Amino acid sequence: MPNRNHAFLHALAALLFAGRAAAGVIAADMEGGAGTGAPDQVPGIAGAGWTGAWTNGNLAVSNIAFAAADTPSLTPNSGRFLSATVAAVNADAGLGRQFNTSSATLGVDGKKAVAIKFDFRLDSANSGFTGSTEHITLQGNTGGLVSSSGTSTWMIRVAPGATPRWGCYNGGRDGGSYSATRIVDAGMSALPGVTYSFTINLDPATRTYSVSIANGTDTVNVGGLGFRTSSATLGDTFGIFARKDSAADTLAFALDRLSIVGESPPSVPPPETFPYVFDMVGHTPGEAYYESRFNDPAYTRVAGFTGKVYSLFESPLLAVNWDEFNTTDKVILPAGSADRAWVDAKRAEITPKLTAARDAGLKVYAMSDLILLPKRLVSLYGLATTFGNINNADTELWLRRNLRLMFAQYPQLDGIMVRIGETYLQDAPYHQGKIDSPSSATTIIPLMNILRDEVCVKLNKQIFFRTWNSFDTNLATFLAVSDAVEPHSNLIWSIKHCEGDFHRGNPYSKVLGQGRHPFIVEVQAAREYEGKGAFPNYIARGVIEGFEEHAANPTQNIRYLWQNSPLMRGAWTWSRGGGWRGPYIRNELWCELNAWVMANWALAPATPEETIFNRFAIEKLGLPQAQLPAFRRLCLLSAEAVWRWKRGSNNGLISGWSRDQYYTFPTLPATAAARAVVLASQDEAVSRFEEIVALAKTLTPADSMDREFIVSSSVYGLRLMRMMRAVVRLKAAEVDGDAYANKVWMDRHDEAWADYLALAQQYPNSLSTFYTRNAWQTWGGENPATAEPRLRSAAVNTLAAYAARDGDGDGVSDADELGRYWDQPFDSDGDGVPDYLQAGVRPRAFERWLQEKFSRDYDQPALSGPRQDPDGDGVPNLLEFALGADPLRPSHLPVSGSARTDTGALGLEFSPNGAADDLVLEVHASEDLLAWAAVARSTDGGAFSPLLSGWSVGAGSAAGSVRVEKISSSPEPRRFLRLSVGRSTP
Repeated sequence: MPNRNHAFLHALAALLFAGRAAAGVIAADMEGGAGTGAPDQVPGIAGAGWTGAWTNGNLAVSNIAFAAADTPSLTPNSGRFLSATVAAVNADAGLGRQFNTSSATLGVDGKKAVAIKFDFRLDSANSGFTGSTEHITLQGNTGGLVSSSGTSTWMIRVAPGATPRWGCYNGGRDGGSYSATRIVDAGMSALPGVTYSFTINLDPATRTYSVSIANGTDTVNVGGLGFRTSSATLGDTFGIFARKDSAADTLAFALDRLSIVGESPPSVPPPETFPYVFDMVGHTPGEAYYESRFNDPAYTRVAGFTGKVYSLFESPLLAVNWDEFNTTDKVILPAGSADRAWVDAKRAEITPKLTAARDAGLKVYAMSDLILLPKRLVSLYGLATTFGNINNADTELWLRRNLRLMFAQYPQLDGIMVRIGETYLQDAPYHQGKIDSPSSATTIIPLMNILRDEVCVKLNKQIFFRTWNSFDTNLATFLAVSDAVEPHSNLIWSIKHCEGDFHRGNPYSKVLGQGRHPFIVEVQAAREYEGKGAFPNYIARGVIEGFEEHAANPTQNIRYLWQNSPLMRGAWTWSRGGGWRGPYIRNELWCELNAWVMANWALAPATPEETIFNRFAIEKLGLPQAQLPAFRRLCLLSAEAVWRWKRGSNNGLISGWSRDQYYTFPTLPATAAARAVVLASQDEAVSRFEEIVALAKTLTPADSMDREFIVSSSVYGLRLMRMMRAVVRLKAAEVDGDAYANKVWMDRHDEAWADYLALAQQYPNSLSTFYTRNAWQTWGGENPATAEPRLRSAAVNTLAAYAARDGDGDGVSDADELGRYWDQPFDSDGDGVPDYLQAGVRPRAFERWLQEKFSRDYDQPALSGPRQDPDGDGVPNLLEFALGADPLRPSHLPVSGSARTDTGALGLEFSPNGAADDLVLEVHASEDLLAWAAVARSTDGGAFSPLLSGWSVGAGSAAGSVRVEKISSSPEPRRFLRLSVGRSTP
């Protein structure tokens, strides 16, 4: 029988869920049953030492089904348990859960000894373990559920055979490949229906473990087992894997009373501020430098940053004088040569920049590619065949010389940001750059050790080593580098907050907080895949507090890192930069918002993000206090809208389908259900930007250009979202073979483009440059240059087919019945040229709204007329449009009035449609319901203005709403108010 200590620990673990889990104990008894509201449920949520729910990790979800169950219990009165069934053939299925090994308040110390205890039962027949590759395996790992990995620590496996038996893996502590010969027979059969109680004692310091297995009658012990990984850490994942060879087999198992008991992690209070708060204007290689206020070190300092990073082609590594290495026959940069003149000019450009940053009180750094050397040097010393191989002695020699010269000749530098994932040479015509195998530990480890020795130790300068595109997505490589390079206070790693690149929807970085090296977090403020600041896109809250796509795991945000990782040292924003070409912005408000909030949070990370956000609105924009909720709502909506437009709320779109100022026709998900989510997400993006536009028009920042830009960029975003929605819908129509939808959305695509391009005339002073349909890269879909002609031809053929068909047999062709919306693209001025060919001509807003809402019935005035009420709710179409309501769904009139006897206030409150830029809205007052006087007016979507003395206009109780009221200190006669709506003159 399990010993009493084992039972006591399980009882203790169960009690922990009644309150807060104690540090040093992590438990999952599944007593909460099914759900996602508490840590002890299945699949559960983060908490009580767990960093997330039970998941399938990197394995296909369809391979395994798991749920909470309560019969038959594994041990008497044990209650609920986790039950799993494997359905797939010839594939690993898995189930696992990650736990905390570094938190100062929760979890276990991953470097100290722990005991893992659980009950396990096989719920399938022996026939499930007869194949040569069939198995059920329990194991510990690092960084998530991985079925076979050199990062695993302990492993217990049901070995196949006529009478399956329990076996334990004796690893070589070297991260080596799996070998069946390393399985040690535990001396106990693995029989279905029997509950086995396991105790696994692990010692990360020696990388050894022992296993005890009890079946209720007998107990066996296996000791002297070695970890498979070479790392002296516990690992953070409990996993179970299974595989079967035959569809006739059944594999099922049950798990209960899991506990991980060890020492509490060392208590390290989170810092009050971070030492490294950097910004960089990342000028695009091959293009002119950005004009940005962040180029000014004094402004960078005022914005809250403590350090400034200069971009690749501002790096002093390119402007080194090599004269001390010249010989009689080998002159690296000869006087009078073009390359010497270029280096001297680069020195003259860089030196005053570095000096200005130092004089402004900033730490000074430069991002630098490695390895970069003058072409003439490479040629003179015969480095062409070995250049880029960091393990070559000559390459190492010249790299060390280059670093020493740079820091000697540019004493303003506090350090450099090293980048090896790519090498750019667009603006360095006389240099050669290369590094072999940038993602291999055989390159990263020796390079980092050279940098550590030469810069951190000998020169006492700092190296910030960027993990991007090198070792930021492979946790095994990350940990191997961490183990192989001794930490140093001057060696800090720089890690993007999401994996791969700055994409919304990419997984949260699995390497943040891992390993043993201090790190900073990289954040892109100007989002190269999401508009570059051309429209609202507030991401700072998501980075700090967590994006909605990571909501299921509350550990996936940098506030959690601040609280739980003693290795975090700060943040580095790219206020501008990333990608190529446009859109080019004239106002960097949205980029500045992201950078400013990130910097000021890093200076005081205990401060709520919303507090810092409101400071920006007041201190930088000069917004009145009363407008803070509207501005906040606008920015939060922008994060939701951009996520839905770019990836879909199910992450169903590939990130590369639009980039910089270009878009492609995207690749859509394979299943109809997943496509439906993407299409609904596009509609949600549009609706959110409609609200954003309405909110933008209520804001009055102190600077008139900011005021115009908030509105113009919001309208830009709305019309871009409409255009992108049409693109996605067109692709869906083709995938689904929907000829009708193809024609409808081709017309809407053309109209959306005309509407979008017409913005240039409406906002000539503040608008960013526009997107183009001719994609320069087609990472995520088909180039419009090939897609549009095909789809347009299909739309024409569809019309011809409908003209020859009479589906209902009434003698009128389907094309005629479909009406003007079907027959031709929009031609609002009647000159025979479609609007999409006349960028400055477009249907007015109400007309476009009718076309969208009524589609094929648009030309039926009995339904779509401005005074008609097709949904029978008493609100005519024109008023539905003015108030942002749906003409086809009955609803209450969104207008309310109130009178307050204490203040004498009589008011009318309503929410105007921000997209209604062709209407005149007036509030009228009357004492007798006969004579009416206009007291406030809005024209073409502008702000309401009072027309008579004593009347005022202000924000209503709801976001984006308006209240028109009269306040009097003396008794007033009875008064009535009404809202009048009419169409303005073009």
